[in-house]
Order: sequence, then C-alpha cells, then structure tokens
Amino acid sequence: MGELLAVILTLVLTITGILVLFYFMSFIKLYKRTKNIWAEIERQLKYRYGLVSNLIEKISSNRHQKSDDAEKLSQAYKKWSSANSMAEKTRAEEKLNDVLKPLVDKLTPKPGVEVNDDLTELLEELDRNEMKLVYAQMFYNDQVRKYLRNRRAFLRRMAACILRLRDPETFDVDNYSRKVQTDLTF
Repeated sequence: MGELLAVILTLVLTITGILVLFYFMSFIKLYKRTKNIWAEIERQLKYRYGLVSNLIEKISSNRHQKSDDAEKLSQAYKKWSSANSMAEKTRAEEKLNDVLKPLVDKLTPKPGVEVNDDLTELLEELDRNEMKLVYAQMFYNDQVRKYLRNRRAFLRRMAACILRLRDPETFDVDNYSRKVQTDLTF
C-alpha cells in the first residue's frame, strides 16, 4: 500500500511539475514576444524620424518655406529622442503629429502646381511608415492583452512574481487615430 501511495504521489508531483514548466515557458514566450514587437515599433519610429529629418532638410533648403516649420520639427524630434518611457515617447509622438499634420497638408502637391518628385516620394514614404506603425502598435496591444490575460492565471502569476516582470504599457489607440494622413492626389 505504501509503494502504491509513493507511485501516485510521484506521478502527481511529476505531472504538476510538467504543467508548471509548460505554463512558465509559455508565459516567458509571450513576454519575449511583447518585447520583440516593442523593438520593432522603436525601429519603425527611428525610421520615421529619419524621414522627418529628411523632411526638415528639404524644408530648410526650400527658400519658400518658413524656417519656423523646420524648427518646430527639430524640437519635436529632440523631445522624442530624449524620451525614455513609452508614455514620454507617446507624448512626443502626439506633439510631432500636431506639427507634422498641418505641414504635410501644406506640402502636399495641389493640382496644377509644380511637383517636387523628391518631396512627393518622401511624403509617400512617410505615409507608408505611418501605416506600418499603426499596425505594429495594434499588434503590440493585442499581444500585451494576451500576455496580461495569461499572467492572471495563478501559475503564470507566480512565475512573473519570481522573475519580477512588470506589465508592459499599451498604446492609446484613440490618440493614434489622429495620425498624419497624407492624401497625395494629383
């Protein structure tokens, strides 16, 4: 009877250990996925700011544009590059969008007006990048929600406490509905 109890206890402990390991590994996988997606968003943001710096150069080299536009864009870029947290970066993004939207509207070629191909290409690339950013942010939010839902499970919560993992922040999608929209109609 004692041997049967030992075998049953061993089986229960083994199955429990396997389940704990399974939950732990799936939790870590979700956590790493959110970090990887955030890294992709940061890569897209850096690319976007490369495009913005090219736009600043184009505006600065154009005698007809006010240097005030280039200065405002430069200040927004400096705020973003000095931001450390997601909240700071989001605020910097909002400020940049407030500066960029009217500028893009002003720079978008109008019918019957001479078109600068370099500027048009730059505005189109900026628009494509905006779409990629919005998609990546929505995907990130989806993964964070999945991560948080799984973290609420008892065993996964225990693993998170052991590893001292914090909850990732999510993007406020409503703020991103005001993203820069460039309509290039000729």
